[in-house]
Amino acid sequence: MQTELNNTMRVVCAILEYEHQFLVCQKLDDQMGQKVFEFPGGKIEKGETEFDAIIREIDEELSLVCQPYRIGESVFKTKGDIQIELIPVWCKCPTQDFTLHEHLDAIWLTKAQLQSLNWSSGDDVLVKQIK
Repeated sequence: MQTELNNTMRVVCAILEYEHQFLVCQKLDDQMGQKVFEFPGGKIEKGETEFDAIIREIDEELSLVCQPYRIGESVFKTKGDIQIELIPVWCKCPTQDFTLHEHLDAIWLTKAQLQSLNWSSGDDVLVKQIK
């Protein structure tokens, strides 16, 4: 476990599940200039729990209701002089229906299909947590 520094940004990402499939989103990677996949989410706001933050973020990004039920193992990465703690939050979804608000694309895939995608940094480690 790493210690939290003053320059650590805590970010949640959703491992969204629906009938043995997982929702992944595609974005343009700012540094590499290519399309990459990620688990959707965002920064935890002051006073929010991880569950509160993921419910809000998934509603804002995908208009999708999710039911968080556990927190996975964090992944730490560095972006400039900021350390990012990427916190996976496992969520059940009552439906596959969503509306894109921020991403280029999104798709429901099986665990086996996740392995072949071009993942953003940090999210590539989270894929290995899906067993």
